[in-house]
Amino acid sequence: MNRRSWFLSMAALASMVILILLYLLVRGYVHSQVEKRVRDTMLETRAFHQYVQNDMHPAYYKLMAEGDLKQGFYAPELLSSSFIARNMQQYYNEERRKAKLPEVTYKIASGNPRNSLNKATEFEQTIINWFNQDKTRSSYSKIRAWSQHGPL
Repeated sequence: MNRRSWFLSMAALASMVILILLYLLVRGYVHSQVEKRVRDTMLETRAFHQYVQNDMHPAYYKLMAEGDLKQGFYAPELLSSSFIARNMQQYYNEERRKAKLPEVTYKIASGNPRNSLNKATEFEQTIINWFNQDKTRSSYSKIRAWSQHGPL
């Protein structure tokens, strides 16, 4: 092998190594950004649920106790943090579609939900079971292929 061929081979090998490293760095960065966005969505939703429970409910019950609201009055649009959060998610996704962005899905999955919209898929139930088997587990992360019809 002459010197020029050796040099070209080493340059090609070095380029491949650099491209692989660059791919891994970019993939890691994108994954960390997605995890941050998921965390932020979860924290925002938790804060919203707390607002409904800690601020809206006391105000509602105070108005009812003072006779300004009919006893037993209930409207999920006003009192159900899950109902409100789900509808806020729909409005959020409408705005994302207008901005030509993909939808974001947030679901509090359960094997036995009060609302069938929160029924865990088989995959979600596997994850729920995994957490239930070891209460010290606090997170789960996996990159999955996705189609327009959902995860593959």
